[in-house]
Amino acid sequence: MAREAKQEYRYHEDGTIALYRRPNSAMWYARCKLDDGVALNPFSTGTEDEHEAVKVAKKRMLYAEVDRERGIEPGGKTFSFIAEQWLKRKRVEVEKGISTKIKVDAYEAIVRRFHIPYFGKTKITEITPRKLTAYEDWRATYWTTGPGSLAETETIRRKDGKEYVRKTKRIARGKRDAEDTVLRQIFKFAVKEEYLPVERMPTVGGKQGGSTNGNGRHSNRRPAFTAEQATKLLNYDANEFYPISDKMTPEAVKRLENDRMVFKAWLALMLGTGLRPGKEHQAIRWRHFEQHQDRDGRDHLFLTIQKDTKTGARTVHVDDEVYAKYLTPYKVFPSREDDFTITDSETGKATYGTRFKSPDDFVFCDQDTGAPIQKFDRQFHTMLRNLKMEKDDNGDPFTPYSLRHTWATLKLNAGMDMRLVALNMGTNPEMIHRHYGHDNTRSRAAEFTNEWLTEDDEE
Repeated sequence: MAREAKQEYRYHEDGTIALYRRPNSAMWYARCKLDDGVALNPFSTGTEDEHEAVKVAKKRMLYAEVDRERGIEPGGKTFSFIAEQWLKRKRVEVEKGISTKIKVDAYEAIVRRFHIPYFGKTKITEITPRKLTAYEDWRATYWTTGPGSLAETETIRRKDGKEYVRKTKRIARGKRDAEDTVLRQIFKFAVKEEYLPVERMPTVGGKQGGSTNGNGRHSNRRPAFTAEQATKLLNYDANEFYPISDKMTPEAVKRLENDRMVFKAWLALMLGTGLRPGKEHQAIRWRHFEQHQDRDGRDHLFLTIQKDTKTGARTVHVDDEVYAKYLTPYKVFPSREDDFTITDSETGKATYGTRFKSPDDFVFCDQDTGAPIQKFDRQFHTMLRNLKMEKDDNGDPFTPYSLRHTWATLKLNAGMDMRLVALNMGTNPEMIHRHYGHDNTRSRAAEFTNEWLTEDDEE
């Protein structure tokens, strides 16, 4: 027996308009096809009168033809559809070990709380700069007068599947940069899957407020440490602020000192390469470092970044001094598991290296398991708090990414070619010009002179 049809269609305009009603609704819905057979997404006509519904459908078809003239695909997919496809792709990346579950969970929370509720039914091709500006206004008041102001609690699902209710967390402005990042990724996915022409991909984001340039306009410069501040970071000794206590067990002492040792090595390499903290540092193994000579016979150390990172495989130059002073001892010195130690002749303290030294071992790894450490945010912010260096001169907070910005800024201020800086960082010169050039009067003070005004010699 044939299955009963879900809707009974009524056809108009030579079958190009199909009207139907949903169960328990008197409203007419429409499915339309243009002259070339392209189907529009189903829509509600907003009326219970069939004659009026046909008029609405014809008008929608006319608008679709106009959109086509403007380069907008009339049968385009909605933002919600594309966002769901993007999230599925991200889940596959988790299964393959390309991404982490905690990161994709955070992405999904952002998409379902903000992006889908606002853009959901809008075609991806219809999201214009004006629409994005309207979204920014909506998002700015989300927690004050918008939907977030009405939600006092939220339901959280734990890893074991159990759920609990907690007071809704308000997200700070700094976290909204992550929301912009997610939105950009969805648009890039839409372009890659040919849902959106690349020329129609809108520009997303741009931090509101913050520092300004000399003309009073907003500056995109990112917080970076000065050379003096970077030196303080490298000289930081956590033991000065949190000394090892006699009450601690030997196992606790070993764990704490190992954590501090790995963090120091990570900090040095970030400042000496301009790498992206996170995925780029997680995959580094000792075999990824190689030494090469330039045409003058000078040795240079290079690091190969893996292809499954943000900008794909690339070769990164490592500052020689940073590696020699911080990474070489970290790799060469005996670990706390070895039978012998190397003691500093001045302090009398033993200096240790990583336990995992083989070519295939991860460089920044847990000293018990050898697994790569995903992030060092806790140690980083504790260090800044102890050094009283949590914000730059403009009041913008430093983040682990500030180490990357610092490398770029110091290299540019030293005169390195912008294209070479971009190559090492895995980005393009335009991005370097827009975000990383912290050229200012203080950093170039030596170029100023007081001799521009002279007096005539007295006769």
